[in-house]
Amino acid sequence: FDKKKKLKDRMKSLISALLVLVCFQSFAQGSNMDTRTTAELKYVQDHGPLTSCKQPSSKVMSFCGISHSVPSFLVDYYRLYWDYFIPIMNDTGQSFCLPFTKSILCGGLLPKCSSDSTTLTYPDMTQACQAASPCSVNPFSTNGWITKLYCPLSGTTMPLKSCVNPSITSLSTQYCGLLPNVNIPTWADTELRTQAQYIRFIKLAHPLAGVSTNCTYQWRQMLCNSITSCNAANNRIITSGVSRQQCHAAINCLPDSVRNYGFVHFDCDLFANGASSVSSYMRLIAAISLLMVIINF
Repeated sequence: FDKKKKLKDRMKSLISALLVLVCFQSFAQGSNMDTRTTAELKYVQDHGPLTSCKQPSSKVMSFCGISHSVPSFLVDYYRLYWDYFIPIMNDTGQSFCLPFTKSILCGGLLPKCSSDSTTLTYPDMTQACQAASPCSVNPFSTNGWITKLYCPLSGTTMPLKSCVNPSITSLSTQYCGLLPNVNIPTWADTELRTQAQYIRFIKLAHPLAGVSTNCTYQWRQMLCNSITSCNAANNRIITSGVSRQQCHAAINCLPDSVRNYGFVHFDCDLFANGASSVSSYMRLIAAISLLMVIINF
């Protein structure tokens, strides 16, 4: 009996020590992770280092006539976008605006990483932007928002390692609150302005397309809350504000005619899984605690 008691006491001591170690490791890791409040950064998803670059798919490189690497997040973020728009552009045939739109789109969405992955550079799009001016009368048309967003970036070089303050404080003063207190990658300011355009777009387009008021609200909430930013250490890219489930719900509430026309390129896999809110450390702590309870019996 004494041997069993001593063995049980030793197991308790060992498990208690393990529990303390896990708690300490969780605390230590947490100090290296994002320390801002969950109210500001909910559903955080890590997307790797700021300086990560890779080549797009062969289909995209062939369509745009490039061979360089692009910031990895932009490759992943626009993957479904290219899957949708490349066939449309290839099937459109010759038109006055198409060559200029294609040039600006490829240049704006696929900036070139330097060989050492320290900077990104947008190509000189001056000629295409000037030629496309007759195509850009309507700011809500594809040509309109493409030229407005990407032509000012023509020929510019940005550091990949740096994080900056957003140039705007809100995506929409009418519908959205203030942006969270975060820094963003240098290239992400354009993505924020793209989101702001989407918010203005759905206000006009959704009623005309038969989208319900509730569905429009879901989209507005998703676009207002979603943000691509830097982590607290300013060395990694994160997305936050929206869960994968909320994204799918917003897409699924759209009428088929709208869902099959463009919104399909919105990649919900970029967002965190809202169903798994308990960390692996907390699960391990719970399991160890349960084991201690069992031993006490």
